[in-house]
Amino acid sequence: MSIRNNSTFSLVIRAALLLVSLMCADASAQVYSATGRVIDAITAQPIARVRFVYGQPANSIDNGGFVNFKIGLTNSTGEFMLQHLKPGHYALYISASLDRSDLYSNVLSFDVVDADIANLEVQARHGSRLSGFVVPAGVTSATALAGLSSVKVVAAVPSIGNLRVGIANVTNIGPDGSFQFTGLRPGKALINLKADNETLNGLSILRIERNGEELKQGIEIKPGEDILDLRVMIADGTGVIRGQVKVEGGTLPAGARITASISNKLHFANGYAQVDQDGRFVISGLAAGTYELALNIFRPPPRQTRLLPTMKQTVIVTDANESTVIFTPVLANQ
Repeated sequence: MSIRNNSTFSLVIRAALLLVSLMCADASAQVYSATGRVIDAITAQPIARVRFVYGQPANSIDNGGFVNFKIGLTNSTGEFMLQHLKPGHYALYISASLDRSDLYSNVLSFDVVDADIANLEVQARHGSRLSGFVVPAGVTSATALAGLSSVKVVAAVPSIGNLRVGIANVTNIGPDGSFQFTGLRPGKALINLKADNETLNGLSILRIERNGEELKQGIEIKPGEDILDLRVMIADGTGVIRGQVKVEGGTLPAGARITASISNKLHFANGYAQVDQDGRFVISGLAAGTYELALNIFRPPPRQTRLLPTMKQTVIVTDANESTVIFTPVLANQ
């Protein structure tokens, strides 16, 4: 074979390899769509303009949170279309907290393989009401009493694995101490406090009562049941948790967020702090007791998933004293 023929043959091979490479790249970039509708589980009628969350769970059994997610909306006839879906496992559900409705649904799971998907159906149900009063039984700070209107009550029923988007419902406390949730799914509801003002972060839930009986392990909500007689006793204190985060093995990506939160032996949240740029945080106004302190590091937007597993420490808080904690997250191989 001549040198010229060898050159021509080489060019042909290169062109063929390039074509195969482009075909493989095109196949790997292929995306699909999924269409369906949301209906009322009782009447079978379509539900217009209802929001839902969908995305890829962290694993195939829907119990690790979303790797990524989006919020969708049905049209005027209750239909929806999900576009640009890469092959993989997906989960979709309705939560009342997404649009302050009273609707929820079970998780609809589906797999995208190599074609569009049609005729998905989500059955929405009307959730339960949960209401009661917040009673400042042990709140001694005048500042805390005056600022109770900015404190919110959070109710979460994590009964669909650990998918975390849209699970928690948040409501304000009324001037008379009343609060109300709608659209809660069946399961065990956990009640938390959330304060926008850091000076109120230390408010603790002493106990939760129903009909004079104390509830320690959450509030069981049965399908179709309304619970309208809760009393949430809260208190403040003079204890302080002061923390320092020392990152090792690397540097956090720009825009990463670190949060610290605590819960007491009743598993109710009592405090929250954003860690500052120097790795410091303070949670104050705490009632004496034993707390679990959790530290989470989140990736920058738009993903905002955990960069590392949650780190936890047990902290004993006493009145008028300061407890110091140090977290040392290691970023190696992250």
